[in-house]
Amino acid sequence: MSVPTPDLPATGDCYQTAAGYMLDKAPKGAVMIHGRPTLRRPPWCEFGHAWIELADGTVYDPETGYRGDKNLYYVLGNIDPDDNLAYTRELTRKALLSFGHFGPWEGPDAHGPVDDFPGFPS
Repeated sequence: MSVPTPDLPATGDCYQTAAGYMLDKAPKGAVMIHGRPTLRRPPWCEFGHAWIELADGTVYDPETGYRGDKNLYYVLGNIDPDDNLAYTRELTRKALLSFGHFGPWEGPDAHGPVDDFPGFPS
């Protein structure tokens, strides 16, 4: 028997809070991450989420308030770092202006085209 993994509606504002923090408060060297943690309750499915990674190896998740070790955050969220997309402050600013929303801008949850987006490697 397989467990269904329905598309869940967005219930938070993680993309907005992470982008706001990235532009207004993030220290030098921080990057905003768009990734796909796994829900820690039924239906146990992946979901799009945004958080901040600091240069010292810590994570700040402005949606949940988590501040702590990046490795623990990834274990708890069952996050595959190869699936993450990282945005510097400048790329965050460019994406906001280009797309007119807080994200996600790329990947399986993307809203809007990214074909001619300046600043992304091809």
